[in-house]
Amino acid sequence: METPTEYRTPKGGFPAALNWRDLAGFLFAFSPAIVLLIMVQQHAVNVPVWDDWEMVPLIEKAEQGKLTFQDLYAPHISHRIFFPRLIVLGLIKVGGGDLRWLIGVTFVFGLTAGLGIWQLARQTVFKNSRTAWGVLLLANLLIFSPLQWQNWLWAIQLAFMLPMACIIWALVICGKTHWLWWKRALACIALAVVSTHSFGHGIFIWPSVFGLVLLSPHFSKTRWQRWAFLGLWTFVAVTVIGCYFGLDFKNASDASHAYFQKPGDDPPMVRSLEVAKDNPQKVWQFFTTMVGNPFARVYASDPLLLAPKIGVALLALFALCMALVLIQSQKKEFWQQAVPWLALAGTVLCAQAAITISRVGLGGMNRATVTRYISISLYLVIAILFLITLIWQATDNRWWQSRRKTLASVVISALIGMQLWPWVYGKQMMLLWQWSRYEEQASLMFTNHWDSLNPHRTDATVAYPRHHANTLNRLGYLKPALVETLELKQFKPKTKPMSLSRARVESFTSEETGEISICGFTRLGKKIYRPVDGILLTWETKSHQPMIFTLIESGDCPAPPQYHFDLEFTGRSSLDPKDFFRWACTFSRQQIPEKGPVTVKAWAFDVTKKKAYAIEGAWDLLPDGRIAAKP
Repeated sequence: METPTEYRTPKGGFPAALNWRDLAGFLFAFSPAIVLLIMVQQHAVNVPVWDDWEMVPLIEKAEQGKLTFQDLYAPHISHRIFFPRLIVLGLIKVGGGDLRWLIGVTFVFGLTAGLGIWQLARQTVFKNSRTAWGVLLLANLLIFSPLQWQNWLWAIQLAFMLPMACIIWALVICGKTHWLWWKRALACIALAVVSTHSFGHGIFIWPSVFGLVLLSPHFSKTRWQRWAFLGLWTFVAVTVIGCYFGLDFKNASDASHAYFQKPGDDPPMVRSLEVAKDNPQKVWQFFTTMVGNPFARVYASDPLLLAPKIGVALLALFALCMALVLIQSQKKEFWQQAVPWLALAGTVLCAQAAITISRVGLGGMNRATVTRYISISLYLVIAILFLITLIWQATDNRWWQSRRKTLASVVISALIGMQLWPWVYGKQMMLLWQWSRYEEQASLMFTNHWDSLNPHRTDATVAYPRHHANTLNRLGYLKPALVETLELKQFKPKTKPMSLSRARVESFTSEETGEISICGFTRLGKKIYRPVDGILLTWETKSHQPMIFTLIESGDCPAPPQYHFDLEFTGRSSLDPKDFFRWACTFSRQQIPEKGPVTVKAWAFDVTKKKAYAIEGAWDLLPDGRIAAKP
């Protein structure tokens, strides 16, 4: 099948001249990227979360001039994230410690992958038509979906997003037949080295490119060029992979981030492999759940129940596509166009199989539904989408050809419409992630004064992030900085109480245990409400200014099964907006250093403005903890 004349490209790989239709089609197809960029800019928060804290020792060593190659090459759990570590160190310095620079780079990696899919489509199935741009729009709705909110808003995830961009562009470069073979080889090797040393699934770039070069009928004009490429590729692959697993392949991460494997232990994948060998049924269920994960979040449905069924359906559809491609494999032009998508699909399936084996023994089955994995799984769907497009275009039936465009428009429109709910749900989860990060910022500011009541927003323990937060604070990289005093005046308190429609204390009572319970609700904002970042409780006397003695955070309850991993790192128990604005706490009289009678007040804390707002009410506490009766 010939590429249409208007889309044959010069040596650079791009059309000689882009007309207004091309530009309009491009902007239309990549409109999801623009929308996502706006969402990321609106919801990104500068605060470390869980694995982000692993970067702090490297930052400290770099500042001291003691950083070594071993520090950069050491495994993070089961991954060698050499290049992401270099990026982190560079951007932390440039951005003054602002993690939003890293989040921005993560978006760039996603955009790079999307542009790679566009270029791969141009080399294979692309035609300048509404249908073609519609297919690319559908692909980009998946690539830039806010359903991957953790990838887009969690700084450490730049390591997770980089490999797929490298893999896709390696496939693109292999298709640039006007390049000399050694130029393609060197470019692909550079991408493969970066991919391998970014995250674990990046290692599958080696078999992916090998298979593509081996099976592409038009890869080179002579056989020796193909075999020279494969020989060089194999030599470098064996060397790189040998170093990857052979050079001190022991966990270097904190045990709380490495599934309880301590530094110096075998990576957790070794323990999981033993479980996988004895539980093939569990392995299959985990694998199919991962495959179906991109489409598993249907309203009011448990993704753990739906994902395996969708996964089996997608695997069956891919098998059908592969069979139809093989039937027509004697058509060299058709086969040349299909092989890159088969290579991409094969890469994804291998990566999903590896993740399954390395994670199935480390937790429940719902770990396969984490939204971080969608950034891998979605490319199987995209490969299937373009394989179907190729088969669709290659069908010679006259009846089919006369109705092909109409049917394509209907099917693509329906599939695009199905992305509405995942985008709405993803947007909601991005907002919830942002609120949780604000609450984490507020809690972290007081980490030197008391333990967090809800530490799992920040990390698995209190001590680990406390230590590293003090390091970042000392280096000037933690913003907002840790508070040194508990005086309320540092937060510019607004003494006029908030309106009762926005904030009120609903109860303040003494318990039989001698503790005092307080609960209420608070909403920040005027036109658009959001939960309070924390409630500051203060004590004061006639001769002593208000002093903070605790920070109330939202409660941490076990999440229902369908939301368990969607709500991780948020400290939330449900997606019900009514629960977002409520708070409760119990405290003892011993938390207040003043021994005589004191007056207790509650203040709404806005961490973005570093301001405290008075909430209606004041309660007098006697030395024995009893609440004084109102006169």
